[in-house]
Amino acid sequence: MDEFPVPETRVLAIASHITDLYTGLRQSYLDEFDMMLTGYIPGAPAVNAVGAIAQELQAKTKSAPGTFFWVLDPVMGDNGRLYVAEDVVPAYRSLIPFADLILPNQFEAELLSEVKINDMDTLKQAIRTMHDKFGVPT
Repeated sequence: MDEFPVPETRVLAIASHITDLYTGLRQSYLDEFDMMLTGYIPGAPAVNAVGAIAQELQAKTKSAPGTFFWVLDPVMGDNGRLYVAEDVVPAYRSLIPFADLILPNQFEAELLSEVKINDMDTLKQAIRTMHDKFGVPT
């Protein structure tokens, strides 16, 4: 049986590529979004580029609050291990206040809140810390 060739894939992680892609959409008048879902972004410059796009989209809807919703999944690692560069953690921390909803797993919630989650009490503490620190629902 012949095997089909597998196309090369890559993560679009260079900030300039992300910005260029969005600029092309904007120039083509394809930048009217109700929602944005972001996930795995391996480098801090790219995280910041995505954050700038989200903030631009939010600013466009300031006169009509609630017409744009940003779901931010701060994918950084799991099982006690980062799989992004360390500078991604503070980059996500700086963007979380702008998100409408964040979806961290346990490890990511620990990184963001700086609270080790061992039980229900520490889980509540981590959630409270994220609400107090970032003001966004989890």
